[in-house]
Amino acid sequence: MPSRADRLKRVVPGARAELIEQLAALPRAEVERWMPALRQARRDALAADKARRRQGAHHWYDEEQLADRNARLIAATAERAEKGSLDALRALRRFRRAIPALERAAVLALRAQGVPDSEIAEALGTTRQAVFLSRKRKATLTTGEPATAPRSSGTGSANGEHTGSLSEP
Repeated sequence: MPSRADRLKRVVPGARAELIEQLAALPRAEVERWMPALRQARRDALAADKARRRQGAHHWYDEEQLADRNARLIAATAERAEKGSLDALRALRRFRRAIPALERAAVLALRAQGVPDSEIAEALGTTRQAVFLSRKRKATLTTGEPATAPRSSGTGSANGEHTGSLSEP
C-alpha cells in the first residue's frame, strides 16, 4: 500500500519533496483544505509553461521587458549624443520620426483585429475619442472624403483641424 506522501505526489505532481513531506505530516482535514489551492497552482503553472512554449524560440521576452530594454538603448544613445556624437544624435532623430508611424500601424492592426478603441486608448494613455478621431483623420487622407466625427470645443486649431495626436500622453 502506498504511503501518504506517495498519494500526495500523485495528486500534486511536480511539487517539491519538502512540501510533500510537510503535507504528509499534517492532519488529513488540514491537507484537504490546501489541496484545491495546490491543484490550481499546478494548473496555472502548466498553462503558463504552455503559453511560453507556444511563443516559440524567438519570443522569450514579454512586452514590458522589451520596452525596458529599448528605453535603455535609447537612453544610452542619448548619453552618447550628449558627449558629442553626431551619429547618436541622428539615431535619436530616426527613433523620434519612426515611432508615430509604427504606433499608427499598430493601432490600425489592432482595430482590424476587433480590439475596442477604449482598450487601445488605455494602452496609449489617451482617450477613446482621440483614437476614434485619429481613425477618422486617416479615412479622410485615404478616401478623400471629409471626416464626419463631431467636433468638440478646444480640440481643433484655428482652421478647424484636429491637433491632437495618438502619441500624446
